[in-house]
Amino acid sequence: MTTHSSTERGRHAPEHPTGSALANTVGGVRSDLNTILLPLFSEQPEATSARVEIDGVVLSMHTDDEGVRLPTTLDWKILNLLSAHVRDAIRLSGRPTRHITVWRQDLLDLMKRHNGAAGGADYKRLTDRLQRLLSVRIVAERRLDGSTSRRRHFRWIDAFEEDLRETGRGKELVKIKISLSEDAFAWITRHQGFDMSHQEHLALSSSSASISRIFSIALAKLVSSQGCPVFMQIDDLRRRIPLNSELKSFKAKTLKTAIKQIAANPSMSRLLSLELCRTTDDGFVPLAGRTPLDQIYLKIKKGPGDLPSVDCLLPDGHSIAQAALLPGRAFAALTASVDIQDAATRREDAMPPDP
Repeated sequence: MTTHSSTERGRHAPEHPTGSALANTVGGVRSDLNTILLPLFSEQPEATSARVEIDGVVLSMHTDDEGVRLPTTLDWKILNLLSAHVRDAIRLSGRPTRHITVWRQDLLDLMKRHNGAAGGADYKRLTDRLQRLLSVRIVAERRLDGSTSRRRHFRWIDAFEEDLRETGRGKELVKIKISLSEDAFAWITRHQGFDMSHQEHLALSSSSASISRIFSIALAKLVSSQGCPVFMQIDDLRRRIPLNSELKSFKAKTLKTAIKQIAANPSMSRLLSLELCRTTDDGFVPLAGRTPLDQIYLKIKKGPGDLPSVDCLLPDGHSIAQAALLPGRAFAALTASVDIQDAATRREDAMPPDP
């Protein structure tokens, strides 16, 4: 006998989510470049609110439910898997949908910390992650002119529903139906992104959260530059992670550790290498001696391996994706999604229900 436990906000989860056959064929994960480059996930484990200004936009986050923390970069993995389901739905059936069925093993493999059987702690960790993605409210305020600004409110998922099976040991999770928010669905389908296998993703995300985040940002910058070397000011990198540590400490500890660990990780170093540089009147040179922090940059250079191919799942969003990746324009995605989300929703709603 299967029982259903539902947690919802906004519209109810649909009667016809992505089919189970498709759910079992999902290939790896998918990341969109804009989500990587923006500080949308907290690095503070117990944080319930956060505020940062970047690219001329004030970004604030808080949770609507008491006792629920902000999503972290570990929770971002769930969105990467959901993005892959959306991708597969489009490529296999031509039907974009924001309502997704994910089987337990797909989610547990993504969170894998051990090779043994999953237990109650694993299921609770999974539910907690989904609850954080459901509860967080993100507000981005961007000035349009001297007297007008635009404030956008959005969240990651609208609802999730768990199918549970009664066993001798109690209730066991079978699958989860997740409804992405319309904003999240627009980001996934209308902004450029790239695919990775489960094995690659696990190898790249096995480091600490901050080092994995530094690598992800560096990879997104390198991919968007089509493999040309990129120079990133270290304070810009710190704020995009985001970290609250002093810039001097970030450079001396976190960043230097990341450079060493990325170089020692074959999966990471195959794609890119990192080096600290300083800016001069003639360009950039390797860092040496005492240098003011505002003159220190991280050089991101392509490694010997091929970079992931970049594409847009719904091609009519291509021009918006390109514009959002121009220097200083990453947050254009937030206002661009206001204009494109209605078209994405109309396209999805026009589709006949799943059989």
